[in-house]
Amino acid sequence: MTGNVGGGTWWLSRHTAHLQAAKDFISWVATSDEYQVALSPGYPAFSAAATKWIKKQQDSGYYAGDIAAPITAAAGQVWSGWGSPEFSAEAVWAKTVIPGQTAGKTIESLLPDWQTAIEQQAQVSGYQVTK
Repeated sequence: MTGNVGGGTWWLSRHTAHLQAAKDFISWVATSDEYQVALSPGYPAFSAAATKWIKKQQDSGYYAGDIAAPITAAAGQVWSGWGSPEFSAEAVWAKTVIPGQTAGKTIESLLPDWQTAIEQQAQVSGYQVTK
């Protein structure tokens, strides 16, 4: 089994002045062979591209055996309980920890503040936080 934490999540702000171009870009990076097969270093989530990506890896000669079966099997066993939240954990870190570090505090001393801030952000975003 594997977690759904590889690759990247593409976010789009509705505030962009170029909404259609942004949509087109996200569609391209998420589904096109030009990106998913030729350029992507990791296994694509888009199944049509994934088959071609595996073939490209296999044809490279890097792997001694057939990698298609285990990778394809693992793709069907992605655990949905581990993934990206609906909010930016990085933004909460930047708002909470970075200013403290700049002021000379240690990361360890700032972790309780970060925990509180990220729990609050999770609750605001609709998550149920349990301890």
